[in-house]
Amino acid sequence: MSIENNNRILGIDYGEKRLGIAISDDTNTIATPLQYIDNNKETLSALNKIIIEYNIKTLVVGLPINLDGSPSKSSKKVLNFCKYINKELDIIVHTTDERLSSVEAENKLRESGRSPNMFRNLDRGIIDSASAAIILDSFMQKKGNQII
Repeated sequence: MSIENNNRILGIDYGEKRLGIAISDDTNTIATPLQYIDNNKETLSALNKIIIEYNIKTLVVGLPINLDGSPSKSSKKVLNFCKYINKELDIIVHTTDERLSSVEAENKLRESGRSPNMFRNLDRGIIDSASAAIILDSFMQKKGNQII
Protein backbone atom coordinates (compact mmCIF):
# COMPACT_ATOMS: atom_id res chain seq x y z
CA MET A 1 0.00 0.00 0.00
CA SER A 2 1.46 3.37 -0.93
CA ILE A 3 1.28 6.67 0.86
CA GLU A 4 -1.08 9.17 -0.74
CA ASN A 5 0.35 12.57 -1.68
CA ASN A 6 -0.69 15.64 0.29
CA ASN A 7 -1.59 13.59 3.34
CA ARG A 8 0.66 14.12 6.27
CA ILE A 9 2.39 11.29 8.08
CA LEU A 10 2.64 11.09 11.86
CA GLY A 11 5.85 9.68 13.31
CA ILE A 12 5.88 8.07 16.74
CA ASP A 13 8.72 7.12 19.04
CA TYR A 14 6.92 4.70 21.37
CA GLY A 15 7.84 4.63 25.04
CA GLU A 16 6.13 3.21 28.10
CA LYS A 17 5.95 6.66 29.73
CA ARG A 18 5.43 8.88 26.69
CA LEU A 19 5.23 8.95 22.89
CA GLY A 20 7.53 11.23 20.97
CA ILE A 21 5.53 12.79 18.13
CA ALA A 22 6.56 14.31 14.80
CA ILE A 23 4.63 15.30 11.70
CA SER A 24 5.50 15.59 8.04
CA ASP A 25 4.79 18.59 5.88
CA ASP A 26 2.19 18.35 3.10
CA THR A 27 4.77 17.03 0.64
CA ASN A 28 6.06 14.33 3.02
CA THR A 29 9.62 15.62 2.83
CA ILE A 30 10.19 17.47 6.12
CA ALA A 31 9.65 16.01 9.61
CA THR A 32 8.93 18.41 12.48
CA PRO A 33 8.73 17.41 16.16
CA LEU A 34 5.49 18.13 18.00
CA GLN A 35 4.73 18.08 21.72
CA TYR A 36 5.08 14.56 23.12
CA ILE A 37 2.06 12.65 24.45
CA ASP A 38 2.00 10.96 27.83
CA ASN A 39 1.40 7.22 27.43
CA ASN A 40 -1.65 6.64 29.59
CA LYS A 41 -5.39 6.03 29.27
CA GLU A 42 -5.74 9.28 27.25
CA THR A 43 -3.17 8.31 24.59
CA LEU A 44 -5.68 7.06 22.04
CA SER A 45 -7.78 10.21 22.35
CA ALA A 46 -4.72 12.48 22.07
CA LEU A 47 -3.50 10.63 18.96
CA ASN A 48 -6.94 10.79 17.38
CA LYS A 49 -7.08 14.55 17.98
CA ILE A 50 -3.76 15.02 16.14
CA ILE A 51 -4.86 12.70 13.32
CA ILE A 52 -8.02 14.73 12.76
CA GLU A 53 -6.36 18.14 13.16
CA TYR A 54 -3.59 17.42 10.65
CA ASN A 55 -5.52 15.10 8.29
CA ILE A 56 -3.13 12.22 9.00
CA LYS A 57 -3.62 9.14 6.82
CA THR A 58 -0.50 7.19 7.80
CA LEU A 59 1.43 6.54 11.00
CA VAL A 60 5.00 5.34 11.24
CA VAL A 61 6.21 3.91 14.52
CA GLY A 62 9.85 3.29 15.34
CA LEU A 63 10.51 -0.40 15.92
CA PRO A 64 13.26 -1.05 18.47
CA ILE A 65 15.68 -3.56 16.99
CA ASN A 66 18.97 -4.73 18.46
CA LEU A 67 22.16 -3.66 16.73
CA ASP A 68 22.52 -7.19 15.33
CA GLY A 69 19.10 -6.86 13.63
CA SER A 70 17.20 -9.12 16.02
CA PRO A 71 13.99 -7.98 17.77
CA SER A 72 14.59 -6.22 21.08
CA LYS A 73 12.73 -6.81 24.35
CA SER A 74 10.49 -3.85 23.49
CA SER A 75 9.68 -4.94 19.91
CA LYS A 76 6.62 -6.98 20.93
CA LYS A 77 5.16 -4.07 22.94
CA VAL A 78 5.60 -1.72 19.99
CA LEU A 79 4.02 -4.19 17.54
CA ASN A 80 1.07 -4.70 19.90
CA PHE A 81 0.69 -0.91 20.16
CA CYS A 82 0.72 -0.66 16.33
CA LYS A 83 -1.97 -3.33 15.97
CA TYR A 84 -4.09 -1.63 18.64
CA ILE A 85 -3.81 1.80 16.96
CA ASN A 86 -4.54 0.29 13.54
CA LYS A 87 -7.68 -1.39 14.88
CA GLU A 88 -8.98 1.41 17.11
CA LEU A 89 -8.25 4.37 14.82
CA ASP A 90 -8.62 2.58 11.49
CA ILE A 91 -5.42 4.08 10.12
CA ILE A 92 -2.48 2.69 8.16
CA VAL A 93 0.43 1.92 10.47
CA HIS A 94 3.98 1.25 9.30
CA THR A 95 7.01 0.34 11.37
CA THR A 96 10.59 1.31 10.65
CA ASP A 97 13.91 0.51 12.27
CA GLU A 98 14.63 3.06 14.99
CA ARG A 99 18.14 1.93 15.91
CA LEU A 100 20.16 4.80 17.35
CA SER A 101 17.42 7.41 16.75
CA SER A 102 17.66 8.67 20.36
CA VAL A 103 21.43 9.00 20.08
CA GLU A 104 21.03 10.91 16.80
CA ALA A 105 18.37 13.12 18.39
CA GLU A 106 20.65 14.02 21.28
CA ASN A 107 23.48 14.76 18.82
CA LYS A 108 21.22 17.04 16.77
CA LEU A 109 20.10 18.86 19.92
CA ARG A 110 23.77 19.35 20.85
CA GLU A 111 24.43 20.71 17.35
CA SER A 112 21.61 23.20 17.88
CA GLY A 113 23.49 24.66 20.84
CA ARG A 114 22.24 22.63 23.79
CA SER A 115 25.09 21.45 25.98
CA PRO A 116 25.27 17.86 27.30
CA ASN A 117 24.64 19.21 30.82
CA MET A 118 21.27 20.51 29.66
CA PHE A 119 20.10 16.94 28.99
CA ARG A 120 20.02 16.26 32.72
CA ASN A 121 17.45 19.00 33.14
CA LEU A 122 15.89 18.81 29.69
CA ASP A 123 12.47 17.26 29.49
CA ARG A 124 12.98 13.77 28.02
CA GLY A 125 9.89 14.41 25.91
CA ILE A 126 11.88 16.87 23.78
CA ILE A 127 14.38 14.12 22.96
CA ASP A 128 11.54 11.64 22.33
CA SER A 129 9.86 13.97 19.82
CA ALA A 130 13.22 14.72 18.16
CA SER A 131 13.65 10.93 17.86
CA ALA A 132 10.18 10.69 16.32
CA ALA A 133 11.24 13.28 13.71
CA ILE A 134 14.33 11.20 12.88
CA ILE A 135 12.20 8.04 12.62
CA LEU A 136 9.73 9.83 10.35
CA ASP A 137 12.47 11.36 8.21
CA SER A 138 14.10 7.95 7.77
CA PHE A 139 10.77 6.43 6.76
CA MET A 140 10.00 9.17 4.24
CA GLN A 141 13.42 8.68 2.66
CA LYS A 142 12.94 4.91 2.36
CA LYS A 143 9.17 4.58 1.82
CA GLY A 144 8.85 0.77 1.51
CA ASN A 145 8.45 -0.38 5.07
CA GLN A 146 6.38 -3.06 6.69
CA ILE A 147 2.67 -2.43 7.03
CA ILE A 148 0.95 -3.61 10.19
